[in-house]
Amino acid sequence: MSFSPDYKNVALEQVYLTPLAVQQQLAKDFAQVGQALPENFTNKDLRPSEITAIVKEKIIEILEQGEQELLQLLYIIDIPEKDFFAILPHADFIDLLTERVILREAYKVYLRNKFGQER
Repeated sequence: MSFSPDYKNVALEQVYLTPLAVQQQLAKDFAQVGQALPENFTNKDLRPSEITAIVKEKIIEILEQGEQELLQLLYIIDIPEKDFFAILPHADFIDLLTERVILREAYKVYLRNKFGQER
């Protein structure tokens, strides 16, 4: 998945402006596959680097459980399987996947804020 500059900028903006909303979205989607993020993850704004470290650690845990578990999470987050397999051979695979997960979740928050207010 290559990101358009607008998609990436909008998503990054959400991480910096509304980190708690992004954290809550991450926690919600991880919970749908039985993966709990740390208890304080949804209680206070974390710095983007903290969010990244926590999500990366959790992705590593899930991957150790098996590829199917990770693919199930990516399905819920809405990251296409082909994008997963495209970055799989990269040496920095976990970092790339972590970035994609956070950006996709942040974009969901953006869309919800943008279109939820127009109703």
